[in-house]
Amino acid sequence: MKSNHERRINWLRERTGTHAEDVGHEAQTQHQHLAAKDDHGAEAMWEIARAAARASRPRVVRLRLVTITTNSAGSFAAWVQSLREALDDAGWRPGQGPDIEVLRVANDADLSIDATHRMVTAVGIKIQVVETATARRPLPLVEARQFAFRCVRELGWTPSPSAPVWSLDEDFRFQTLIPSLRGMFVRRSGGPLLHRLDALVARLAPLGVDVIVGGNTGAAPVPALGLLLGQLGDLTTDIAPVDDVGEPLRRLSQLADAYYDLAEVRCSDLRVPLARAWWREDGVVDTTELVDRLQAGLPVTRPALAMPLCHPPSVWATQDHATVAGGNTVLLSERALDARFRYVKHGSLVSRRADTTWAIDARARGARVVRACLPLFHDRQQYTRSPAEAGREALADALGVGVYQSMVTGARAPTEAMVLTLAEKRLSALRTSLIAAESTARRMRIGGRSLAALADWIAEARGALVLMKQQPLLFY
Repeated sequence: MKSNHERRINWLRERTGTHAEDVGHEAQTQHQHLAAKDDHGAEAMWEIARAAARASRPRVVRLRLVTITTNSAGSFAAWVQSLREALDDAGWRPGQGPDIEVLRVANDADLSIDATHRMVTAVGIKIQVVETATARRPLPLVEARQFAFRCVRELGWTPSPSAPVWSLDEDFRFQTLIPSLRGMFVRRSGGPLLHRLDALVARLAPLGVDVIVGGNTGAAPVPALGLLLGQLGDLTTDIAPVDDVGEPLRRLSQLADAYYDLAEVRCSDLRVPLARAWWREDGVVDTTELVDRLQAGLPVTRPALAMPLCHPPSVWATQDHATVAGGNTVLLSERALDARFRYVKHGSLVSRRADTTWAIDARARGARVVRACLPLFHDRQQYTRSPAEAGREALADALGVGVYQSMVTGARAPTEAMVLTLAEKRLSALRTSLIAAESTARRMRIGGRSLAALADWIAEARGALVLMKQQPLLFY
């Protein structure tokens, strides 16, 4: 006798061809609900979602994508290949789906990397290249974004429901990462995500939405130093059998940003034991690799995951714009191109979080900005940061937090004192978490190996978290 679950799967399969939109919505929602609970059920739902994507008729006529490349060898080739695979997965093949255009903003100081990027092609994808000023490369990301938006306007790429413009960082992939009882975390193919994009645009544009802020899975959108304490706490737990990670993964998937040591909602009792090196095909845990990933800001036990489902559960649902945003943004109207990225410079430091300040500013000027569950995989490149580099990244982030939090309070023109006070508050919280992370690392051994060197790295990075008050802030 078939279970209710099996009957539901069969019922959805039978309706796929005639009710693709409803089936896709139900299957994708159930897929997220079943992740970390039932691998077989989640896989079945994703396969149904793929079938629904291929059976649907996209309403988007032309999909335009913008990405900025900055000295990351192979990134653009991987980005385009991932896009082509997702288009095929969704049934959006040449002549059978939207026209696909890509604008690459070349911001690579290494001209050999730029030259390699220029060789990238894909069937059915038209690629154009514009260049930032060679003598100034690489521009800080915020300046490169401003340049990219100007180029979009100059090309006549006016965003609309039938021709949205998708701004997507070069290290995103058209896949998503989900928790899994068997694999701990696994990637899913991207076809259903394109179906979701099409459905979201069709639903939200008539409501006057100008900007959709998508999410990310995989590498978290915060500095490496903000990801240490929780994961080191997880690693104090012995490497566990896969059977023991179900409940921690379920709790993890219900939290918006459990990866972040400075998250507003903290669950200090949550421990996510490492069952396998899920980012490797063989799953073998290597202590040196764990340390390298932690220093690079790559996830070990707590990757970013899709935002929790609302009530009633729906992957089509939207929320108010979140303060942590960036790298994955869909523009639906000309108003969205009026981009004012607010940021500051402090000596050679350029504040981060400019995507967030842009979204806050756009809302203040009347644009409707919403957050939707469009969680692409963030495949950040692995390189080990020095303590000084990690410290600079965190300082730039704290300044960005100071800017956007000043804007959230309603300040039309944030003052230097306001920004520095809020930045220092963030740095103080980070220093406290790093003291605990260093202490944890000094006591730890993984696979018989001490983590004292990591503790020293943390201590040195913490010592670099100092803003030189004699240097004035320059506002942009």
